[in-house]
Amino acid sequence: MARQCSASSFGITAEVSRMPSLEGRLGSAGILWALAVVAFDAADGSFLLSMLACPLWLFVSLAQSLWRRPGWGVALGRAAIPVAVLAIALANDSLQRRLAMGRAERVVAAIRAFHDEHGRYPSDLHELVPKQLPFVPRPKVAIVFNEFSYAEGGSERGALLWWIDVPPHGKRSYHFDEARWSFTD
Repeated sequence: MARQCSASSFGITAEVSRMPSLEGRLGSAGILWALAVVAFDAADGSFLLSMLACPLWLFVSLAQSLWRRPGWGVALGRAAIPVAVLAIALANDSLQRRLAMGRAERVVAAIRAFHDEHGRYPSDLHELVPKQLPFVPRPKVAIVFNEFSYAEGGSERGALLWWIDVPPHGKRSYHFDEARWSFTD
């Protein structure tokens, strides 16, 4: 964003750089913040940061628009970004949960097949490979909190399969002795 200025008495022409407007910088910062929130939530396959940040972000955006009165287009744009980020995060969370449950059902079926064949539960999930499963899947497509955990249970109780569904503590579990799913926080 440069403009040409000339000093007519000296015959000098120079380019003067202008900083982007405050409105432009805030719009860029909003887009960068949106990308950071979506990336963070995608990394752990949940929606926690979006659920905390987006309502506050929307409130600040509306307050700025009321205070500065930038026009309908800018005001709607400011309000739409946090709403869109939250919608993307919730859609990602829904997809991640469906993926995790589908993959968990396959692992549960493989553990049951192993139990039926050997009369015991496997000592770990890798014992299922390659006969019951070609590989041990990951519950979610995420960078962290993306592995199944398993406990054989021993003779007193049945085996248990679980993964972190809502970080850091929300755990979805399958109890083999009761043949049921549960969620613990």
